[in-house]
Amino acid sequence: MTAGSVAVIGSGGFLGSHLVRSLRAARIRVSAFTRHRPLPHALRATTVFFVAGSVTPATAESRPGLVAADRALLDRVLAAVGRATEPTMLVLASSGGTVYAPDAQPPYTERTPVGPDTAYGEMKLAMEGAVLGCPWVRPVVLRFANVYGPGERATKGQGVIAHWMAALAAGRPLTVYGDPATSRDYVYIDDAVSAMMLAHRSPEVPPR
Repeated sequence: MTAGSVAVIGSGGFLGSHLVRSLRAARIRVSAFTRHRPLPHALRATTVFFVAGSVTPATAESRPGLVAADRALLDRVLAAVGRATEPTMLVLASSGGTVYAPDAQPPYTERTPVGPDTAYGEMKLAMEGAVLGCPWVRPVVLRFANVYGPGERATKGQGVIAHWMAALAAGRPLTVYGDPATSRDYVYIDDAVSAMMLAHRSPEVPPR
């Protein structure tokens, strides 16, 4: 791949598909990888985006095999990048809430203590550690909180916004589970993609 090129791991998903469209609209050369397109032995790109994921906070608890598969995929990506012998930025889409300690008070900052108490949060934090500790990549971790927008599937564990939009479109009442006073952060898909595009275009990487 040429300088300025990008690889997107997980290009078939909600976040990945929007990212690929925006990159191509900006005339940035993109190689898109899904479950049906295996990784090459050496992955050459200026920036590699890892936005793949097969688990949700709910399924991470009940299906540890999927957690192991996601981590194994990241390890394969890091190995493939290492074989390219070119400086590569690796941008990991992590979690905007589950990696923090349960008693941490929002708003969260770079100094907010981490200490996940769920299998999903533990998985995301471990993946962050793998990327930040990899000596042959320029690491960037973006902790997104509940990304929503067009194309989000209204399936179990995928966020309440899509479910509410589907209910409104069908003329059904909105359903709220749990304490109605609970608050959540959400980020629109275009804003998440803009953050990733800025990471690719940035000449420097933030301190580890």
